[in-house]
Amino acid sequence: MATEHNFGKGNFGLFLLGFVLYMTDIGTDLWVAAVYYIDGHPAWALLVLLVILISAVILQSFSWCWYEDDEKNPDLGNSGCAGGRWCRRVLHIFQMGVLLRYIKALDYGYRAAFKTEDTHRKAIYAVTDLSMLRLFEAFLETAPQLVLQ
Repeated sequence: MATEHNFGKGNFGLFLLGFVLYMTDIGTDLWVAAVYYIDGHPAWALLVLLVILISAVILQSFSWCWYEDDEKNPDLGNSGCAGGRWCRRVLHIFQMGVLLRYIKALDYGYRAAFKTEDTHRKAIYAVTDLSMLRLFEAFLETAPQLVLQ
């Protein structure tokens, strides 16, 4: 028996909080690297930056592959870029693909939560993809940084 899930205002609020925490995480990662460098530990700063860069490249690769896979499903809509596939590829190369996903999910979530459009399914898929990317980030970036610190 299948159940229908709706993306409500509470879900939207928690997702918005998750977006704020994601942006804060990026800021604190760069702050830690800067503190190491300023304190005269350039090797530690470089290690932190390498962990950030390697995990970002892997996350962007997964994100881009999932966008390519989503094109095969007509229920999931457009790519989130006016330029389509080319625009999405450039954003992922410049490490902005996950941010694009957040913006797209916030758009779908807002429309679903405040009933301007029936985008519940799209919002749930977008949030699920971002949750998986954040889980990957936890193992690829956060765990090694804890060992370094």
